[in-house]
Amino acid sequence: MAMQRTLAELKNCLPMDITSSLSPQVYPGFTYLLKQAEEGLYSGKYVPIGLISYGLFVYPLASSLLSECSEPTIYITHDSCLALERAQMVLDATWETLNTGHWKEVPLYQRQIYTAAGLIKIVALLQVHQIDVSKSKRSHLSVLKESLETADMSLLLGAPLTVLDGKSVIKAAQILSSALSTLSSNRTSDNRAADLQTVESDSPSVKPLSGAVTQETTATGSVSEHAQSTAEAQELLSSSHRKPWGSALQVPGVRGEAVPSAENPSLERFRADYFSKRLPVKLTGCMNHWPALSRWQDLNYIKMAAGLRTVPIELGDHYISPDWSQKLMTVSEFVDKHVLKEGGSLEVGYLAQHQLFDQVPELKADIREPDYCCISDDLDDDCESEETDINAWFGPKGTLSPLHTDPKHNLLAQVRKARGKNTTYWLRAIFYFHNETQHND
Repeated sequence: MAMQRTLAELKNCLPMDITSSLSPQVYPGFTYLLKQAEEGLYSGKYVPIGLISYGLFVYPLASSLLSECSEPTIYITHDSCLALERAQMVLDATWETLNTGHWKEVPLYQRQIYTAAGLIKIVALLQVHQIDVSKSKRSHLSVLKESLETADMSLLLGAPLTVLDGKSVIKAAQILSSALSTLSSNRTSDNRAADLQTVESDSPSVKPLSGAVTQETTATGSVSEHAQSTAEAQELLSSSHRKPWGSALQVPGVRGEAVPSAENPSLERFRADYFSKRLPVKLTGCMNHWPALSRWQDLNYIKMAAGLRTVPIELGDHYISPDWSQKLMTVSEFVDKHVLKEGGSLEVGYLAQHQLFDQVPELKADIREPDYCCISDDLDDDCESEETDINAWFGPKGTLSPLHTDPKHNLLAQVRKARGKNTTYWLRAIFYFHNETQHND
């Protein structure tokens, strides 16, 4: 029943004619295969295919599925398995294109075909599992995991389709994430162990999460980490505990000055004293109303909100290091391996400059866009305002970014948490607003 409800919610937020908005530049074979898949999922019509009618347009990967005859062949496409097969073929072929050459040179329509194929695959996965769940060798948990990973990959590599409102893929991922979290929290330990054995080896490894908060023992006894974190957050907010910025860091051969601080300045003062003069400033007292200030102190909260989502993680000291690389993993895997250092991992890993808040709206609800982002060099009240870009940075202590420049002004908001002597992490929201020719970050 839960799987049926999830499938119904997905179909409600996704159009039945996803392929109608694909660019004419898309390889005709891809478009045709996805149209076949849509027919299989929704209408159950008969679709004629064959070398005479469509053979010239079929991508080589699909040629083995077509009849090698001169007469058109009739396939019954009211088949979710066929739809799943067709969508996966397009995903596999498009993956090669997206990972060849420079990312900026990948045509938009190539990314859109990846999104379309991903959405069709998600519906097909759930529909195949629902049609005959008694004979399925996969668990609900396994199917939902693969579906959510497919949605995340569509968000990471794909591009919005004109037939969608731009948020349908995000909504689909939310539906899957919610269903997966609910299923995980409701299962017994025995069922979880059985599910984990049925998950394919190439599926993302995710530790099932529960709503329980871990316990830590302190000198005063056993207290919940969340309660302790909240108390620490309130203490940090107290003006009596704020420390002065201090003196400038002395680096041989480098001359600099300490960055000044300003306590919640007005927009007028911020513009006149810092923005217009292009001076960096540390703003204090501007995040007191953010839910993130207390919620992000608890890693279990971050895991429950985003733990099952697939994100790109940078590995290595920094992005110009010779050993630098990237790897896709779930947020839970990243937290366990690179933040908590479970398993004794010494490899440096961090989530850098990723649009996590667009991908996971639950975390975006914990932050507030600062009013300072509305400031620009143009004093004309009628000028068109640019949309603020928000990226996330999440990692343990010791991570760094080399000196660089950004095309936009930015405000960096950071929540830092120290958990004992060896575990310190930070989660940053960086707001990029209004284009600038070049300025130091």
